Amino acid sequence: MSNRSTSQTPSGWPTWLDTYDHIGSHYPYYNTESPDEFFLNIGNAIETIPPEERELDLAGVLEVLFRRWPLGNRTLVTGLRRSPWMAEPNENDWIFHEIPNHGDRSLPEGEVASKLVTRLRHEAKSYTKRYGSVGLLLSGGLDSRIVAGIVRQLQLEDEIDDVTAFTWGVDDCRDVYYAREITDKFNWDFKHFPLNAELLKENIKHAGELGAEFSPLHLHALPEIRDQANVDVMLAGSYGNSIGRAEYSGNHVTDLYKMVPHRLNKFGVLRNGIVSTYRETVLGDAYKYRTRISRSESYQFREIEQQLHYMRRLLQPCMTHIAERVPLYQLFTAPDVVELMLGLDPETRGKPHCTAVLKKLPGDLEQLPNAKTGIPPARNEPVNDSLRKEHHEYARWLRNDLTDDVIRHIRSGPLYRVFNESALERLFQVWPRANTQSTNAIDELLTWLASLSIFLQTYNISVPLIERDVIDLANRVIGPPSAQLYQIVRGVVRE
Repeated sequence: MSNRSTSQTPSGWPTWLDTYDHIGSHYPYYNTESPDEFFLNIGNAIETIPPEERELDLAGVLEVLFRRWPLGNRTLVTGLRRSPWMAEPNENDWIFHEIPNHGDRSLPEGEVASKLVTRLRHEAKSYTKRYGSVGLLLSGGLDSRIVAGIVRQLQLEDEIDDVTAFTWGVDDCRDVYYAREITDKFNWDFKHFPLNAELLKENIKHAGELGAEFSPLHLHALPEIRDQANVDVMLAGSYGNSIGRAEYSGNHVTDLYKMVPHRLNKFGVLRNGIVSTYRETVLGDAYKYRTRISRSESYQFREIEQQLHYMRRLLQPCMTHIAERVPLYQLFTAPDVVELMLGLDPETRGKPHCTAVLKKLPGDLEQLPNAKTGIPPARNEPVNDSLRKEHHEYARWLRNDLTDDVIRHIRSGPLYRVFNESALERLFQVWPRANTQSTNAIDELLTWLASLSIFLQTYNISVPLIERDVIDLANRVIGPPSAQLYQIVRGVVRE
């Protein structure tokens, strides 16, 4: 960034947002032509660009297509960027903070747990000390459960006053049931937001208004919580999975994928000219951070990339929507917490540390089943609770209730100027044949495209026409059958 003259707090940068050196923060937008102003909401950032100059960023489209989120600082609007990761705005430039080093220390579980509790307590206190009422995004998973235990400990020490827990999901799912049980234990207020097809339909629109940088499947009830949360500050534990348990989308830190795969054009739906033109741009967005960060092993780079791209660009933007109205902080992101966990032997990072932490916190929370498995962390056998594992029915709602809406949105906008119309139209026929109870890559792709169409029309973003080539002709034949095969195989594996 250049040509910026700022006061101590740049214009538009939230005064409470001082977690520059945290591995997870919020990343306001800015216009590269006027980098003195920052915006948490992309709509406000887009207003800095004259309507006739607003253009779709095709590299960003390619990135969301193959990876499900933009890479680096890119958005889907040419000239708009997210603030860099672990960077602090400074006059004419950014001050980049150091990422804690990876290590190979082997420490006793109890010692790690004690240190982690102490550091998480200090982290939570630093977030809440200037506020009165505290909100907590609480599910039936282990990560938010640890946050709940930390918050309760601070409450018992008179460091926190009123607490309200917010959760979402269908009524008879483990997430809602066990979140309610935790709040009953601690005598907290409890707000449950049901999920249904109508809410998912609204989220398709919300995701478009938020920049179409992710599928609406990730918003859940966050827009409703944003509008209704009557608290002074919100806490979340989304980073507990990665920092606390060394897991990213179910993959252990030692078994992570490359950020940029060889094949970028998922199911052949994007016009090939974009893929061939922007491949090098995509590689730069994914890996140019390595010019200032050194590591000795590939898993370390890949974990950094998961934090830089996946956590920062898929999960945090949903949380930033709440932060537009209520300050929101993520536990497990403070430098000393990250330093402790990244410094351990990667083979030892995992669930045992989280179980040991829960045993040191109030409420006997290690005795409650994990929503994902039905197994209490302190035991080895599942509890017969007759509750649903999944907290939603997105797959069924999409393929039965919302199919026509999704397809209508995709067809109504200018997407076919850059997408392969024939491949997409055939994909529409393949899509409803899926029989998994969980959502799949096609559900995610098509709901994102619906939100992208809404985004383009809401903000009058122009879309250049990309000419078809011979590869596009092949993709319209090859792409849909590959999608159908994917659905069949996934159905066998998952169900």
